[in-house]
Amino acid sequence: MEHRWNKRYPVTTDVTIHHHAHPLVHGKTHDIGPTGLFIEGVPVVYRRNTMLDIEFLAQDSHHQRPPQRHRLPAIVIHSSDEGMGLMFRETTAEALEAWQLFCRGASVIRKTEATWA
Repeated sequence: MEHRWNKRYPVTTDVTIHHHAHPLVHGKTHDIGPTGLFIEGVPVVYRRNTMLDIEFLAQDSHHQRPPQRHRLPAIVIHSSDEGMGLMFRETTAEALEAWQLFCRGASVIRKTEATWA
């Protein structure tokens, strides 16, 4: 049963998952919304309620500034072999800006186009 209150939009972008107990893990989003996202094919399965940080790059298509790196705190809501659903832990100015970038049609920067730590 679906319990989500906000609509998610099909956005596919590379993300880096930060967790203190594991090295950096890379994944790909399936969808994203103002309160969370779903990441597909993560090689590490994190348990429910695990605190993570999700990092991605986005280029605002309406401004001529360089791509911006966004790192948002999230919590695992559910996970399986297919991927995991995350909810953003807090609504920060950075989270709202990142969400607005996607709503305005931001160009997502792929791992192959950028240097990842």
